[in-house]
Amino acid sequence: MRSLLLNQDSVFKLYYNLLRKDTESLAKQLLLYYSVRLQAHELLVDVFQSLSPKVFLLFTLAVSILKLSKIAPQTYLPII
Repeated sequence: MRSLLLNQDSVFKLYYNLLRKDTESLAKQLLLYYSVRLQAHELLVDVFQSLSPKVFLLFTLAVSILKLSKIAPQTYLPII
């Protein structure tokens, strides 16, 4: 099995940590930062639970958190 590149590993860890956070802990962060993170968090949870951890991994490698926050949960399937 091939390992992730160093930058891919750090991005994966960032997304994984975001996935594991709860809404309450995100609410304690700055408002704008919170809004982007919360929207990305909700999409990542949906992807992880509805599709698979493999698709979650693809998201971590291909889409920035800012772009994730702009994807409406109902519309991400046609994107992937």
